Amino acid sequence: MRQAAREGFFEAGQVGIAFRDRFLFVGVDGTARWLPHSAENRAIRHRDWVFDDEAYPERFVKMLQDICGDNEDQIKGLLEFIGVAILGHSTALQRVMVILGSGGNGKSQILDVVENLFEPSERVCVAPQRMGNEYRRYQFVGAAINLINEVAASKMRADASAAFKAIVSGDYIEGRHIREMPVAFRPKAGHIMSANSLWMVEDESDGMFRRLMVLKLNNRFDDSPDRVRDLGKSIVAEEKQAIFDLCVRYGIQALRKGEYTEDTSSVEEVEEWKRSQDP
Repeated sequence: MRQAAREGFFEAGQVGIAFRDRFLFVGVDGTARWLPHSAENRAIRHRDWVFDDEAYPERFVKMLQDICGDNEDQIKGLLEFIGVAILGHSTALQRVMVILGSGGNGKSQILDVVENLFEPSERVCVAPQRMGNEYRRYQFVGAAINLINEVAASKMRADASAAFKAIVSGDYIEGRHIREMPVAFRPKAGHIMSANSLWMVEDESDGMFRRLMVLKLNNRFDDSPDRVRDLGKSIVAEEKQAIFDLCVRYGIQALRKGEYTEDTSSVEEVEEWKRSQDP
């Protein structure tokens, strides 16, 4: 017990996931191998099922096809992004996914699914405009995913932008719990944020914008007779294990190639985002 409590004990362990029957180690380059359960793995994430290398969540894939309009690059990029976050390697690829579009286009359904793939202790909700706050930064200790439902349109100040870049890159940052001393740590979380419109930033550097991916959704389902209330929650309740396992496979693929799949509309949106900043 004293060994487990030692500072840095778990950080020095294998990066991966303990499934019911064995431990899946995944390196930052996508190298994957199965290991027997052992205290030496120092696993901090566990899922109580046997990994299925052929899992295919039909309802989830169909939902993504409807939302993305059969844009295979958008779908693949999203699955890769979720998978890399599950595997704990988001800061290796140093990107943030912004799901963009007006209401009624499925953003919340996607986030409902992603939220339920992570344990409460693995997820946080810190808006980019608040990352300059040391108390907010402390929330990233041990977090695997940062999920934001509707980023505010308020301007992102320079201090928040500097913290944002460091957090996304996994640089050493300082955070502090209320009434406690500051601590230095490396954040590991991936970031998926939804927005009706893209916010303004004071930092217009390439270092800021090259970290951004935009998944723009154009379809709307407000008046669709086939619209299902809480569809995402219904799907993840039924297909959680299959969705998780599928995303893990896509995450390994992204790590092996060293980048996410990104469609041309994302590149165009980021360029337009940069041009739209205040002169």
